[in-house]
Amino acid sequence: MEYQTTMAEKNATAVALFTAGTIAGELDDAGRQEEAWNRLRQEFPDHELAQVAALELARAAYKLSRYEEAVTLAGAATKSAELRGEAYVLMGEAELKLKRFGAALRALEAAAVGIGRPPQPIELARSALTKEERGQWPEALKRYERVATESPDATLARWAREAMLALGKSRFWHGDLEMALDVFRRANSPAPAEPFQEAKFWEAEALFRLKRYAEAEAAYEAVAARAPSPLAPEAVYGLALLELELRRPEPAVRSFRRLLETWPENTLAADATFAIARTLAELGRYDEAVPFLAAFTTRYPRHEHAADARYLLKLTTAQSPETVQPLPGETWADAGRETISADATDFPFSRYLQDVERQIGERWAPHRRSVETRVVAVLEIGRGGDLRHAALERGSGDAAYDQDVLRAINRATPFPPLPGGFDQPLIRIHVGLTPPASTPMAGARDVVEGEPIPLDTKDPKFRAYFRTLRRQIKERWRYPREAADKNIQGQVVLEFGIAKDGQLDHVTVRSSSGADVLDDHAVMAVRLASPFPAVPDQIGPAGIPVLVIFEYVIGDAR
Repeated sequence: MEYQTTMAEKNATAVALFTAGTIAGELDDAGRQEEAWNRLRQEFPDHELAQVAALELARAAYKLSRYEEAVTLAGAATKSAELRGEAYVLMGEAELKLKRFGAALRALEAAAVGIGRPPQPIELARSALTKEERGQWPEALKRYERVATESPDATLARWAREAMLALGKSRFWHGDLEMALDVFRRANSPAPAEPFQEAKFWEAEALFRLKRYAEAEAAYEAVAARAPSPLAPEAVYGLALLELELRRPEPAVRSFRRLLETWPENTLAADATFAIARTLAELGRYDEAVPFLAAFTTRYPRHEHAADARYLLKLTTAQSPETVQPLPGETWADAGRETISADATDFPFSRYLQDVERQIGERWAPHRRSVETRVVAVLEIGRGGDLRHAALERGSGDAAYDQDVLRAINRATPFPPLPGGFDQPLIRIHVGLTPPASTPMAGARDVVEGEPIPLDTKDPKFRAYFRTLRRQIKERWRYPREAADKNIQGQVVLEFGIAKDGQLDHVTVRSSSGADVLDDHAVMAVRLASPFPAVPDQIGPAGIPVLVIFEYVIGDAR
């Protein structure tokens, strides 16, 4: 009642408004307390009680992680000489949370003056900031470390550790890994009362990139063991990637499972789902991979690896015995569309042919439409859905138009895996195409034409760009376990096109290894490696076709 009476008065005094806010606080009514004290600060900005209210509101905002608001309110409280020291300390704390180290230091310096703290740690902190701004990293680190370990002020010591961590991250992202590692370790040495988990995590990240895997594993484990830590999921994910780097897929699978089972809603869950599926597929454990891939394509349809997951799903489901049965009375094509017929005997899987027809039809947009002749192409599709061969059986007489036909077929790959009930290694399909009535899609990518350029070309014009292509593909290429176990070796030659913007235009098997599993994994490596960097202008004004050779030799895949 007293609160309502006071707030209803037009000429309430400063004392009355402060009391009203205090009563609301005792009743745990933070909203009304804030209302009363904000009115006090507005109507009596220079009153001592207004500064007291500002400081109390700043503390409440800080507890609620509203750090910008805490800085503003604490700044208002510095008008009071009696409250100035506490207000500046709170400002420094809030600025520290906002990672604004310079502002935090200035506030803490003012606090030191206000409540008579020893000047030496503040001077060291100021000197550390100056050294860092000048790029004198070792000198800055020494000073931050002294403040962190010698300052009697816990707030200033924590500020110094946060500043060290920020310095370490800066050096990390600039590639100065040894310096970054030294910083992260010093941020935790000697260990503070509460282990600085973020520094330990970044120590692991630096060790991983330095290929000091045993030390990285121990650091990741130290963070992962502290389950309440917000960085535990990232540490477990790091452990999984480390195991993959060491070619230890089984422990990697266990780590990915651990992440997905313990933190299913974590932001890394999508990447972990795709990674475990891909690893299981490479191990030949297709039945285990399929549920992860199906879940991934359903839950994350816009993820950067969504297309790759759909492709992997086709590869893995090809190993199951499920047979695609024809539907009663279904037809393969309607009038006016391209028609497809298979010359394989006893091939009752019309739904498969519909899928091939649909995929080609989605990409059939010739640049010339004056041609009326029906073009017929012959395709050879391997068990995994890879295009083994494509050629024109009957052309139109227009070379550009005929290239559009073959380009549409190449862009439609990979096709679905052959039905489990079809026991031949490949199927030959005839495809007839006529110009569609509609116009091409606006904004279609540049056409990738010309003779493919070998990835190992010595032409200096391509050297830097192709080095990036090789690295990206190599990172995604694995010798399939099922092939290695059976001592299957071979050479695969692929042609793939890169659009001007770096997107993968097509990928085709030019020369098969004779083993579907090797061919499929080579195609998969190229698809997973995309998108590539945009094609540099010095190479050409449009996309480029590339020829790459995969050598599968036991103990030396290259």
